[in-house]
Amino acid sequence: MGTDLCKVLEWLPDRDQLLMRAGVGWAEGLVGHATVGADLESPAGYALKTGAPVISNHLEHEARFRTPHVLAIHGVRRAINVVIRDGTDEKPFGVLEVDSSDPGSFEEADLAFMQGFANLLGVAIERSQAESSLTVSHERNLEILESIGDAFYAVDADWRFTYVNRKAEEWWGRDRDHLIGASYWEEFPQAVGSIAYEAHQMAMRERQHVHCETISPILGHWVDIDIHPTATGGLSVYFRDIGERKRQEDELRRLNETLEERVAERTRERDRLWELSDDLLVVSDYDGHRIRVSPSWSRLLGYDETALLTMRYTDVIHPDDLGSVTACLEELRTYRRSVRFEDRILAADGSWRWVAWVLSPDPDGMRFHGVGRDVTAERTAAEALRATEEQLRQAQKMEALGQLTGGVAHDFNNLLQAIGGSLEVVERRLEAGRTDVAKFSSAARVSVEKAAMLTQRLLAFSRRQPLAPNVLDLNELVLGMRDLVQRSVGETVQVQTNLADRLWLTWADSSQVENALLNLAINARDAMPGGGRLIIESCNVRLDHTSPALEAGVEPGEYAMLAVSDTGTGMLTDVLERAFEPFFTTKPLGQGTGLGLSQLYGFARQSGGTARIESEQGRGTSVKLYLPRHRGAIENGVDLVPGQEPEAKPQAHPVPGGLGSILVVEDELLVSMVMVETLEEYGYTVHEAAEGQAALRILESSTTVDLLVTDVGLPGINGHQLAEIARTLRPGLKVLFLTGYVHDKPAKDGTPGYGGDLIGKPVAMDVLLAKVKALIESR
Repeated sequence: MGTDLCKVLEWLPDRDQLLMRAGVGWAEGLVGHATVGADLESPAGYALKTGAPVISNHLEHEARFRTPHVLAIHGVRRAINVVIRDGTDEKPFGVLEVDSSDPGSFEEADLAFMQGFANLLGVAIERSQAESSLTVSHERNLEILESIGDAFYAVDADWRFTYVNRKAEEWWGRDRDHLIGASYWEEFPQAVGSIAYEAHQMAMRERQHVHCETISPILGHWVDIDIHPTATGGLSVYFRDIGERKRQEDELRRLNETLEERVAERTRERDRLWELSDDLLVVSDYDGHRIRVSPSWSRLLGYDETALLTMRYTDVIHPDDLGSVTACLEELRTYRRSVRFEDRILAADGSWRWVAWVLSPDPDGMRFHGVGRDVTAERTAAEALRATEEQLRQAQKMEALGQLTGGVAHDFNNLLQAIGGSLEVVERRLEAGRTDVAKFSSAARVSVEKAAMLTQRLLAFSRRQPLAPNVLDLNELVLGMRDLVQRSVGETVQVQTNLADRLWLTWADSSQVENALLNLAINARDAMPGGGRLIIESCNVRLDHTSPALEAGVEPGEYAMLAVSDTGTGMLTDVLERAFEPFFTTKPLGQGTGLGLSQLYGFARQSGGTARIESEQGRGTSVKLYLPRHRGAIENGVDLVPGQEPEAKPQAHPVPGGLGSILVVEDELLVSMVMVETLEEYGYTVHEAAEGQAALRILESSTTVDLLVTDVGLPGINGHQLAEIARTLRPGLKVLFLTGYVHDKPAKDGTPGYGGDLIGKPVAMDVLLAKVKALIESR
């Protein structure tokens, strides 16, 4: 044919392409990889789809088809394509293509030769595929035989093993590699002459299926044997262990032989159970009548059987339990399923017995069966245990409170010592005519400020301290405290910060965050006695209903998150579950009160956020603080809450000459005296009342009052109630609340939540004067 290029193209139906499966004369790398289209515009595709051979003697002038790229790059001028079909002629395998780069033409004789060769190639391909399919089928059959629970083997006409599956090898305890090719009867001579032997001989001789059940002379127990002749003159044999089934059949036979005796015995046992059981057994209808009761009713409750069958169940059930019992019976009747409950039953001596019931419906739909167990003793023991546990918890709380109050008393005594000593020095020097007392008055003031901070920490722990929130950048706070944190944890702990860019601002009390950060750093240091890494990181997070941190009472939304993590010892699961509990601590007695994490959690919730701990023993702990994102405008570093002007910063020394009339309501005489004296020194007219009723008399009079300054915790009418009445009497009256202990939840801006401004005690007089002046001038 004068050709130098030839290829076999296999059709890929899922891609509708022809793959160059084999070929000669083609560039390296094309065979097995190159494809051409199987569409009608391709010569090979046309031959495949139509079944007609295609001769193209002038490809460059061919108008019927496009020239495939692979032919063009090899300079092919002419080509002939014929279909390769398998023997079934159901679908084509592909196309046989002969190409030539020489001028000339293919003739009909070439086409006939090509078609004949393609037919031979189709037969060869079909045979190859059949052999491959047979191999796969054989392997699949072997896989099945290896996985089945029955034993299987095959022998040839000379009784030599040709196959033994895994189960037969296991049961016989013989290596199957040794058995293959060996004679059955030589390997197992004990089987000769047995029922199994005769069954094998019959199947081999008569070439028919034989089935038998017998005790295997090889295994020594019952087996079920299926013997099938094979086409090659041998046998294939399945056998399975039926020892358990035979045992069950024997047992059933024996049971049947003594059935009447056994039924009678079971009846006697049931009667003994009914008579001797301590449980309350009952058959009852849904109308409240007992049909049958066991003797245990009389033993437990003291009634005779006649009384029990006469009384309705409503006569003996405690009135408080009757509703729940009726509901359970209705559920039993309606849904036809067992119910469980506990109730109190009245005994003949007037006492009440707790009984735990299980009721099941009778198939007739008219009755139910019940089993009741007296649990009075268990209930009494459980109550005693709960009381003991409560006493233990109270003792533990009191111990922790003792540690707390002891520490607080120690700190307050030191502060009182400093204040008292300083005042004594001031008094002595003033009596002596000396005026150099500034150092000691300053020491007393500093001690007062320290005492105020201590009470703020205690009130923050109890979540009753109004916060002093402001716009807060957590990144700036962390960077400002980094050196302090490093000094606090020591040189063996490496402090690392990973702070997010463009971290959202939040609205929180910076001093509380600083305190929380320092406490967490110290906790982390204690968890790494040999040193380690302390990682402080921040990021923006969005909490939704799928977030683990979103607990009850926390709103979904955007939060700024601050996390403190360590590489320390981590927490046990039971410790992790209780970490936020007040007074819970794992530190030795005297080294911790368990308030740190509880205070952190209380501050987070008070700020509208939350806190979460993640820990793994041996891997470390991470405490995450979530604070809500703040979106208010900012002016000169002060957040502008909608509807609120920036609060003027108090002046250190207010300008004298205040104008206005002030009503001061304070039940503590010394506190009232200092405030009244100070306000009058600065030019204000001051009216004084020690309790709410006295203040109302002034407000109801014609006395001029421009500002009401009142303590929140007054005897009788409290400060809140007084302010409400005062506004009714004098609409628009300004109110300033003073408190050292706030019961109402503060608003975000620090006000008590019921209107008016709030200052916490103790308060410096210059701060009080600045606040008073601002309120009076804002009228």
